[in-house]
Amino acid sequence: MIKRLFLLVAFFINNGCQKMNQTHQPLTFVFPHIHHDYNWDVATAGSLWKYFITDNLVEPLIRLDGKSQYRPAIASSWQFSQDKKSIRIEISKGHFFHNGSEISPQDVFESLKRVLKLKRTSHSDLSEAVCAEGDCSGLSLEGSIISLKLNKVVNGFLFNLASPEYGIVPRSYAKEDETFKKDLYSLSGPFQVKKFTKDEMNLSKVKEHYLNTAKTVEEVVIKEITSFDKSIKYYKENKNVVLVGSDYSSGVKLAKLEGKKYISAPSLTEFFLPNIDSPKLDTTPKRKALFSLINRAKEKIEINDKLGLKTDQVFTSDNLARLDDGVVSSLYSDSKVKGDETYKVIVFDWMAETPVVPMIKKELAKLGVNLDIQIVPITELKQVLTKKDFDLVYLYSGVSGYDPIIEFVYLFNHPLTAFNYKNDSAVSLLNEVKGTLDRAKYKEGLQNLHLSLLKEYRVLPIIHTKMIYLTNSQYSLSNLNHFDGGLSLWEWRID
Repeated sequence: MIKRLFLLVAFFINNGCQKMNQTHQPLTFVFPHIHHDYNWDVATAGSLWKYFITDNLVEPLIRLDGKSQYRPAIASSWQFSQDKKSIRIEISKGHFFHNGSEISPQDVFESLKRVLKLKRTSHSDLSEAVCAEGDCSGLSLEGSIISLKLNKVVNGFLFNLASPEYGIVPRSYAKEDETFKKDLYSLSGPFQVKKFTKDEMNLSKVKEHYLNTAKTVEEVVIKEITSFDKSIKYYKENKNVVLVGSDYSSGVKLAKLEGKKYISAPSLTEFFLPNIDSPKLDTTPKRKALFSLINRAKEKIEINDKLGLKTDQVFTSDNLARLDDGVVSSLYSDSKVKGDETYKVIVFDWMAETPVVPMIKKELAKLGVNLDIQIVPITELKQVLTKKDFDLVYLYSGVSGYDPIIEFVYLFNHPLTAFNYKNDSAVSLLNEVKGTLDRAKYKEGLQNLHLSLLKEYRVLPIIHTKMIYLTNSQYSLSNLNHFDGGLSLWEWRID
């Protein structure tokens, strides 16, 4: 009897402890930059970190799941016309803004009209296909049906609608605050902003949102720590922390630490970008000569192949824009670089610890070429773009496993890559590919566009890297998106 009583007490104690352990604690994500001083209009997401954050704050018409399938969100269904030049979207009921008001079809209509007329999106140019000189008559509403009539085919159209840049905002949005920070507090996504300072953003789970469950993390802190070493120190001294490795350097460091790890497929590409206005790189032959030597040096360096893969292409092996390896390798056969030449290389602070550039510098020195590596704060980006006092920049970008046209649009528009600058032939090719309906011709156009950037030596890909998340928390990541390693907070659930 005493033994049975003891076992019964032990059961209740153990069960009680398990329930106590199930209590949600705030989960802190450490980012190198939360861009507090940026314009926070969700309609433009030029930073990877801002894109990750806004994807949780604002609900789009449709969403992409972990298997790259489009799923209903605010839209319950959608249907293209046979010529792909119009789409009818059914708006569903039961979705709410964070202030508690239900999202109506009219709200959706006004929200889409605002974004299309703004023309500020960084991953899309749907505006050109729907609106002409401010007249967005291609967008219409009848009952619960939104119609978009396009003046041309837009490849990657559904991906655009799944982007937070097209997320649905209230009609009062942007009426009172030019920085859009006040407007962050009542959007439509699975998480709501509760506080936003220079150092951190505090979010709460919207319990009624369809993406959330009882196990979804309830309180989230997104904390800015610019130094990666300091972020690791913070991780070691605090519990319920998630560190994000977006570049190769941070991934290598995180892989050595204790904790639960989640690693995506190759989803980013690190590369050198030339300043084509630099006297040392202002012609194709000059860029070809240097790129050939860097490519040779790259082959000598060692990297962790679990976290990165050497490459000479922008896109990964499973991508429509991927080229034949033989075609690409033939581009880097020149070695006519003047001895004792020095090239100034900018590395922005969030990638300051990259081992790749120093390793390449060491190998290039053996070939008579010196790299002058300078670490620059991201806050000085505007000055860098204005002065253009550099020869190369080392950067990374996504490789868009969904549809490479999205990545091309982004790279052509990005102020640093600026592939549209002095590049009329490639711009023309991009515009042609955007509207190519035939699948085989579309793939051919993507590959030709990719090759044109490599042949003009506008970009030198170095490695494909993987996103890695490391946590010492009570939460697990239920589904890491295979392609882009995106920060889907609703996928973080209590163990």
